[in-house]
Order: sequence, then C-alpha cells, then structure tokens
Amino acid sequence: MVGTVTADPKEQQQQPVAMHIIKGEGEQDKHADGEANGEANGVANGDLKHQDGGSRTSADDEDDEESACEEEAEKRDELGILMEGKKQIQLHSGEVLEVGRDPQPPDGAKWGVRHVQALLLFLCTSTAYSLRVNLSVAIVAMVNQTASGNKDFPVFDWKKKTQSVVLSSFFWGYLVMQIPASQLAQRFGARFFLAGAMVGTGLFTMLLPVAAIFGDWPAVAVTRAASGLCQGFVFPACYVLLGKWAPPLERGRFTAFVIGAQLLGPVVMLPVTGVLSSSAGGWPSVFYASGALGLLVGVLVFIFVADSPAEHKHISEVERDYIQRSIGGSMRNQLKRTRTPWLSIITCVPLWATMISHAGQSWGFLTFITEVPTYMSSVLKFDIKKNGLLSALPYLTTWFASFAFSWLSDFITERKMLTLTASRKIFNTIGMWGPGLTMLGVGYISDSPPLAVTLLTVALGLKAGCYVGFQVNYVDLAPQFSGTSFSLGNFLANSCSTLAPIAVGLIVTDQTSIEQWRYVFFVTCAMFFLGNLVFICFGSAEVQPWNGSRKASMYLSKDSIASQDLERLRAAAAT
Repeated sequence: MVGTVTADPKEQQQQPVAMHIIKGEGEQDKHADGEANGEANGVANGDLKHQDGGSRTSADDEDDEESACEEEAEKRDELGILMEGKKQIQLHSGEVLEVGRDPQPPDGAKWGVRHVQALLLFLCTSTAYSLRVNLSVAIVAMVNQTASGNKDFPVFDWKKKTQSVVLSSFFWGYLVMQIPASQLAQRFGARFFLAGAMVGTGLFTMLLPVAAIFGDWPAVAVTRAASGLCQGFVFPACYVLLGKWAPPLERGRFTAFVIGAQLLGPVVMLPVTGVLSSSAGGWPSVFYASGALGLLVGVLVFIFVADSPAEHKHISEVERDYIQRSIGGSMRNQLKRTRTPWLSIITCVPLWATMISHAGQSWGFLTFITEVPTYMSSVLKFDIKKNGLLSALPYLTTWFASFAFSWLSDFITERKMLTLTASRKIFNTIGMWGPGLTMLGVGYISDSPPLAVTLLTVALGLKAGCYVGFQVNYVDLAPQFSGTSFSLGNFLANSCSTLAPIAVGLIVTDQTSIEQWRYVFFVTCAMFFLGNLVFICFGSAEVQPWNGSRKASMYLSKDSIASQDLERLRAAAAT
C-alpha cells in the first residue's frame, strides 16, 4: 500500500523535486530488499558486480556498467516524474521517500572526510593566488634600487607599460587552459591535474629570477605565462571536486571556504613579499619561497585528495551515502554516461548572466590585485614593507567576511526564508555594487592614506558577497557540469580582466597623478555595476534541464529503488 500526501502547491513551485530517505522504525535491515534487487541487476553502490562467473574482458565490463548506469538512470528519472505532486511514498523496503527536502547530515557525518577535502582545496586556491600575486609587490623592488634589501641583485628599467605587460602575461597561459582543463578534469579525474598544476606553478615560479636576470622582461613574461598555463587547471578542478563533495545544504559554506581562500593568498603573500624583497635575499627570495610552497601543496593534494566519495579509501559508509544521496547517487557513474551538452550550455541565459557578472567582478578584482600596490606606493607614499602589509589588509577583511556571508546564506537556504535565486542575487548585489560605490570614493583621496585604506578594506570586505552569489551559482545551475560551466565563465572573465592592467597602463602615464587613477576607479565601478545588473535581470539558481536535474536531485540510498516501487507509483498515477 502506498501512502502519499499531496504537497502544498506553493511549496512545489519553490522546491525542485528532490528526495531523501527516512528510516522506518523497528526495521532490522533497511536495505535488504534493495540490495537483493541491486545484486540481481549487477549493481551495488554504483559499481557493477558480475555474477556470470565466465571469462570477461574489460570492454565487456565497461559495456555492462554503462548499461546498468543507463538502466538505473531511467529508473530514477521515471520515479522522479511519478513523484511529482506527492509529498512522500513508502517503499517496499519500509523506507520513506520525502519530496522537496534536502537530507540533513546524519550523526556519523556531521564532520568527516569531505571537510578534509575542502581544507586541501582551500590550501590549493590560497597557494595558487599567492603565486599569482607575488609579482605585484616584488616588481616594486625589481624596478626600484632603494626598495631591495640586497644591492647585488639587478634592478630593471621597465616603464609602466612594460610592467603592465609583465603583470598581465600570467593570463596568457591561464586563458588557454580554461576549457580543456575542465574537460580533462571531468573525464579523467580532477585530483591528478590539480596536483600537477600546483607542482608546475611552483617550478616555474622558482625559475623566474633566472629568467629575469638572463632574459629580461620577455623571459619573465614567458615564465609567468607558463605558470598561468599550469594554474588554468586549479579552479576548474576545484569546481569539479566541489560538485562531487559538497552537499546542497553545505554548498554555500564549502564554496565560500574554498574559493574565498584565494583571498588568503594576498593576505599572506603581499606582506611576506614586502619583507623578503627588502631582506638580504632580495627580490629573488620571494619566488624561491613561494615556489617551494606550491610544490609542497601539490604533493599533499596528490596524496590525500580523492576524485569522489566513492573513490576515497578512508571515508565512512555513513558519510559516503549521505553525500551521494544528497548530490544524486554516484557522480562518477553519472559523469561516465553523460556527455557535455555544449549547445544547451552555450545557449543557457542564466549561465550567461552568471558569466557576465563573473567578468565584471574579475575586472575589478584584478585591478585590486595588480594595481593597488602601485597606487599605494606612488600616490599614498608607503614604503615597500608598509605597502605589503596595508595592501593585504583589505584581503584579510574579505576572507573573514566570506565566512559570515556563507553561513548567513546557508542559514537562509536551510530555513527557506528566501528562494535560492533571490538569496544569490541579494548577496551578489552586496558583493558587486558595494565595492563599486566604494571605489568612487577612493579616487578622491590623496591626502588621507588611512581613509583610502579604510575604503579599500570596506570595498573588498563587501566583495565577499560574490562567493555566495555568482561564484556558487555555477554549482547551483549544473552540479554535474560545474567545472565546465565555470571554465567557460572564467575564460570570459579573464579574457576581459586581462585588459585591466593594460588599460591602467594606458590611462596612468604619471603614477603619482590622483586624477589619472580616478579614471581607473571610475572604470572599475562601471564594470561592477553592469555585471551585477545583468545577473539581477537574467540570473537564476534553479538546476538547469541540461544538467539532467532529476538525476542530480534524487536523494536515493544505494539500490533502495526496486521495480515494485515503480509499479506502485504507476498504479497510483493511473488512478
């Protein structure tokens, strides 16, 4: 007998069809029937188990696994359609499926391996940004004899335009790998490429002093482009892993923690770069130290990160089932059977809104990263040590603010105080229009350095809203293809933002002129404003059809859905 309760129509409109299992009372074995059904089909916990006993080839195994995955997917799809308009159903196994609720973490999975994975991804993004921004402060010592603590190292006669080309060269390689990186990480696993990216970036960073001394700025530009080529894998790989490890109710916190860690890179590296540049080791020590850190993080990732919960050797069964149930079963099998729907992706209006918002934010953020150290040195007259410390202050504020915004966002989502789309748009508005308006004030301050630093700090603090705005929206729209969709957005964003340092070089011909810097801040404000306006008008946080939303939002335990359940629902739907 199937017990169903009709859901409130308004609730159905706001919530996607999603199910999770509540254990019935007094049952000795909740999955007995389901496991028997799974074994009969050769599938248990997303892996094919062969019962024929005959000799088999790897090709036969792969064909059978594909067939089983397709059969399982069709079963889940039909079940999702039949569950429309119902609130719950009791399965033949005695378990109860509820519609419209995200599963809460069980007692044995409040803290677990997924948090360790997030911490390792945190180290990756923070270290990657450290290696990205170290040149922004070190270049001051490389072109200024008095800023270097060791006069034995050469100082280069690079004009502002040359410096801008050197600073932007990182993105030449970075852009090239965005789309290939996401496809490689999605198809072959993100762990290997993420570890290799960190090791490669570390090696090229350590080679930069040699390139500068023997090849001048062209060799430095090539070395930085090679570093960018390696780092092109970092964020697409992180998004692929987030799509597999982050349950919906924890997605805001996970994304803000991992992606927001890029702010910790400047927080640590900018002051450290200032200190190392003025030390006896001179500016080369900046690249040796940061490069070694990149090598270490790459090794840690290779050893401890897993491509999915199903592939982690030490994860508990309780936590693995919770993650897979929340995200929609074995993501590894979903990705094996699913090809990238390129046409649907590139014609998706909400995704374009997210990408355009990403582009506007990246222009503004890159201006902060590459040009604020020069602004503080030339206009506010800070020496290199103070330059590093004070340039890092806004990033530190943003890092702390990202935790507050992410917890608030997940709290609102869990309590259903706002729709997910409304929540994403509100936080994105805070994260883009707030910094844009604040930047206007910075352009009119030249005689009050503390006030300028305060405004820059407020601007980047508010920017943290973006981490639970457009940043997490890539995972919202398509958990299965979050790496691919992010790589497209990141390609567009960095294609635009790469022009930011070059534009500054064209606008600012006199680095001490506050009037010229004012135009830089005007342009930055406009990019923030327009990017968010598009997101408000066309953005959405609803899972897109091309993601295979029913597959991704079915919170099912392994093998719990048997053919008897489909027959019951078919009969109920026919009455």
